Amino acid sequence: NLYLTTKDYENALIALSNTGLESKEMKEAYQKVSYFRGVQLFNAVEIDKARTYFDQSLKYPVNPTFVALAHFWKAESFYKQANYKGSLTEIAAFESTPGAQALTEAANAKYNKAYSYFMLEDFASATTSFRLFLDNKKAEPRKKQDAELRLGDAYFMQSKYATAITFYNKYL
Repeated sequence: NLYLTTKDYENALIALSNTGLESKEMKEAYQKVSYFRGVQLFNAVEIDKARTYFDQSLKYPVNPTFVALAHFWKAESFYKQANYKGSLTEIAAFESTPGAQALTEAANAKYNKAYSYFMLEDFASATTSFRLFLDNKKAEPRKKQDAELRLGDAYFMQSKYATAITFYNKYL
């Protein structure tokens, strides 16, 4: 607990490993601490290193919330590095984890999914994903506005000009 209170996740992981990971409780503790260390490194912009901790967290899939969160942050790490296929793979894993849609990260996952498709020039999938994102009541207003513009762009790139204009006219 001292390691967690001080956010010394690295030493907490060492202590957990030394104690042994035979019990479900120890595996769950390792899962959570690995996840927290990954987020800590992600926030310090050590993206590749963070991803290794998310992978460690996923080795012990005891708590489904932390499984979903580890997949979400792995997706974020790939997205930040412009690895959109990797991001889509992890978003799919996030979305298929029970309870993931109830997490606050679900809206961002939908947004990044749409953008990943857009960046891969899969405009039909981007259109569907941006629409699903816009249906989400928890989405940030700034991101909703951006998604509407990108939705217009995705329609434009599919030569659906009338539909694109509908979205563009919201900002004229």
